[in-house]
Amino acid sequence: MTSLLSWQGLASVEAVSNFHNFTSGLSEAAVYELRNHLKQRKLIAGEVIFRGGDAPDHLFQLSSGTVALTNHSADGQEIILTKYLPGDWFGDTGIMDGRPRINTALALEDSQLLTLARHDFQMLCEKHPEIQRSYSIMLANHVRCLLYTSPSPRDGET
Repeated sequence: MTSLLSWQGLASVEAVSNFHNFTSGLSEAAVYELRNHLKQRKLIAGEVIFRGGDAPDHLFQLSSGTVALTNHSADGQEIILTKYLPGDWFGDTGIMDGRPRINTALALEDSQLLTLARHDFQMLCEKHPEIQRSYSIMLANHVRCLLYTSPSPRDGET
């Protein structure tokens, strides 16, 4: 597998504060209620958490271990898009719009997750708008990274 970030020679996204964590800075009440809706899940190395095409029914926070988000290049080579470390949230793209997942997430080693059901996340966002704001900032950071790392569709035009 090739790492997309190292392949493009980019600096680590870990330098961006809370790049994969929307919960830091939330009020105690919001964090308390969020924590009450989380369920634990244990994974063994190589276990798939979700695949492209799956319904986005949960959001995940990694408690321990390492998880890779993967896809395939045009020539079929598996590419690691990013690696998640303890404290990181992932599986966030489809939680808002309900569209199917586009990548695969798998445990690179024995790991533990906290899972948050999509309907619980939506309820929490309605009850605590700060969750929605913080989550939106995290997603905006992801978009900025994609825009920074992706060539313009106009590259090569004259």
